[in-house]
Amino acid sequence: MNILASDIKQALKKIGSAKSESLFVDTLAGRLVSNDSEIAVVVTSDKLKDPDFGEVFCVSARKFTTVVNRMSGTISLTGGKSLKLESAKARVEIELLPNKIPPVTPPKETLTLPLTTVKALLDYAATGADTNKAAAHGGVVQLTSVHGGGFSAAATNGTRLAFESLPGEGSPPFAYLIPLPALDAIKKLEGETLQAAETDKQFYFADETTSIYARKLVKQFPNYADFVPKTFKLSITLDARKFEEALRTVEPFVPDAGAHAVSLLFSEGNLKLTASDGGKAEDEVPYTQVFPDPIFETTEFKNKLNFVHLMDFVKVVSGDILFQVNTDRDPAVLSAGGRKLMTAAVLF
Repeated sequence: MNILASDIKQALKKIGSAKSESLFVDTLAGRLVSNDSEIAVVVTSDKLKDPDFGEVFCVSARKFTTVVNRMSGTISLTGGKSLKLESAKARVEIELLPNKIPPVTPPKETLTLPLTTVKALLDYAATGADTNKAAAHGGVVQLTSVHGGGFSAAATNGTRLAFESLPGEGSPPFAYLIPLPALDAIKKLEGETLQAAETDKQFYFADETTSIYARKLVKQFPNYADFVPKTFKLSITLDARKFEEALRTVEPFVPDAGAHAVSLLFSEGNLKLTASDGGKAEDEVPYTQVFPDPIFETTEFKNKLNFVHLMDFVKVVSGDILFQVNTDRDPAVLSAGGRKLMTAAVLF
């Protein structure tokens, strides 16, 4: 069979989220299938389907992907004892691996969700996730429907909580704890809608050409709203870009290990940032005190926070940041748009 190199390359980009050593090239059904211990990804395309050719090949994912990405124009595929690929003067034979294509059957009923909204929520919330799936709340991002319409996402590693809500149309109630490997695959989906479903053992997500089957982790996720303080002793606003510039000034002197501590001093409308490790750097950002009313009380406050948490947040927000704190031992809460970060104080 003949197929354009660009068509196979596009399919391979979507399939790469499954970190498998083997890849199934199914010219019977017109699909690529890759699965590892955590997810299976299936990409379908009529251009991969050839009833006359009609075979299923299992090959090295690394070798097949490398070869295809270095070819151009039309690729000719030939079966037999190996899978042969020809393009222009290039000729490659890839040995077949003894493996069976995994059984992947889409669920009968799915929810239809707005893909752009879901991708944005998951992308931000993942900044707070613990990549260690063995940790208490690690390895997952929570995606839920919101009563009255909309969706929210949250993730935590125990020292920071990243969460966001976005408005949307009403949806049947759901709460998914999506494994992190599935997030990478979801980012590569295209179109306007996302099909989603949950079974006892797995999650299912799909667009028109790609299906993702993700193994569920046995997890519990806290009601994060219960952990966010309802009142604060100091609330200020500051410009996200100016805050980012100040953070970049002190970045070379933030400790590489431990809590990556940076000191913050709020005083008389200026936030001074200080980092000390093999030297010292300082920078200041103007702020506006929102509470308490500065006409009656000007508050001075000092604490230490994790530089990485702060930088990850400011890089993905714009405009004014609402920065709220209580004591130097309590978490700080930062908000901008619908995005929020709660980050624990560094206690040393």
